[in-house]
Amino acid sequence: MKLLIGQPKFEVGVNQLRKDLEQFFEQTLDLVIYPEGYFNSEAALKEASLLAKEYSVSIVSSVRKDGKDIAVAINSNGKLVYFREKTEADDQSCLRMPLVFSLEGRSMGYLLCMEVLKGIRDFPKVTNMDLIVHPIGVGMFSEEQLNEWVTEAKKIAIKNKCFIVGTSHADGSYKNCGYSIPIAYCFDQNGDEILLQTNKVTSKIVEITY
Repeated sequence: MKLLIGQPKFEVGVNQLRKDLEQFFEQTLDLVIYPEGYFNSEAALKEASLLAKEYSVSIVSSVRKDGKDIAVAINSNGKLVYFREKTEADDQSCLRMPLVFSLEGRSMGYLLCMEVLKGIRDFPKVTNMDLIVHPIGVGMFSEEQLNEWVTEAKKIAIKNKCFIVGTSHADGSYKNCGYSIPIAYCFDQNGDEILLQTNKVTSKIVEITY
């Protein structure tokens, strides 16, 4: 499975997504993962659906709707096949369902940004799951947060015996604090590192084999 992991800047529209698909068209991509909130409107989501169909590739990210973050996945026919509100951040709130869905015949899990911190507690142990996607809004606000999120992602991969991949935007910062460590990662079923990059915000290709 060939993944394009994008780290765009926040924008209106989907110009960076379009450029990535044009640049990597000959790579025969299976899945594009973009950060949380890249689609800042339903209009942008519709544009992305057209691009998914045009380039015959699935796309995962999230959209802002009525002030809420919504996890989304689009298949290679441009059809929206996954749509779920983000879980509340407080410790008492359990992960919103469904967390697992089918995409192009593959069993996929979805964690949206801070939901990774609830993954060990709430994510169901699913047999034969292929990949968990983890779109992140902005980069990490500290090295401590970076280490915590990476550690949790590895634990989730090991628990579910599947790959996990995550990516953040290239710009922005948590609550506009002014400090951010952009991140992109991919770990295998054993929690071993396939990709772990910080402050390297170019789009990248990762190929995984189940």
